[in-house]
Amino acid sequence: MEALLQELEVARNAASVAEKKAGELQSLAAEANAASNALHFDEATTRTKLIDSQLASAGWNVASNGAAAGEVGKEVEVAHQPTETGIGYADYVLWDDNGNPLAVIEAKKTSVEPERGRQQAKLYADGLEKMHGHRPVIFYTNGFDIWIWDDAQGYPPRKLFDFYSKDSLQRLANYQRKERKALDGVAINDTIAIAFIKLEAIKRVAERFSGKHRRASLSRRPARAKRGSRLRSLTFSFERVGLPGCCSVRSPRAA
Repeated sequence: MEALLQELEVARNAASVAEKKAGELQSLAAEANAASNALHFDEATTRTKLIDSQLASAGWNVASNGAAAGEVGKEVEVAHQPTETGIGYADYVLWDDNGNPLAVIEAKKTSVEPERGRQQAKLYADGLEKMHGHRPVIFYTNGFDIWIWDDAQGYPPRKLFDFYSKDSLQRLANYQRKERKALDGVAINDTIAIAFIKLEAIKRVAERFSGKHRRASLSRRPARAKRGSRLRSLTFSFERVGLPGCCSVRSPRAA
């Protein structure tokens, strides 16, 4: 009898494991189907299912059912377009509190590379700038890949993980563009960096950032190293942050 009960318990456990695996397979299949369906979203569905939620996650007040909210305009009429009527309709315009366009977003369906929306987004930015006297930041996306292009400051397009919040766009458009100084023209405080090599290093990093790069690195050999040490050089990485004329310094990496 005891042997029979043990066999029954083993059978139950096996059935439970099989049921669990079947449930996992069904879950994976459902996720795969959802991903497959997402790849076939048309442009309207891409906006409502993906881009709206991404904007909401970034703190924007997005109206439901494709409607426009105060700060998130949808299907916004833009003049000065290369059409027969001279009118076009931007998928999204993100508005500042003073009525200026902070950003324009060109949406493409999920199966299309977002790069195909870059030129169209620029045309909308051109039109909005003529209408409002303020150039918006350019975004273009297919719901998965998001690209930003701040051509007003001469930066090339770059890929993002998410849209900018309203605060971030206000800081970029209303502060950084007006107040940011060219680093290669800022006087170095020689009470902080006296040695020639330090002055030269600061100048090289400043030149790098002034060339519209976002990162720079410096390598140097330690003045002293213990005998037998494998340390041959130190690399310092710098990244320009939001404050004008500032950069952050990452921890040195041994090489």
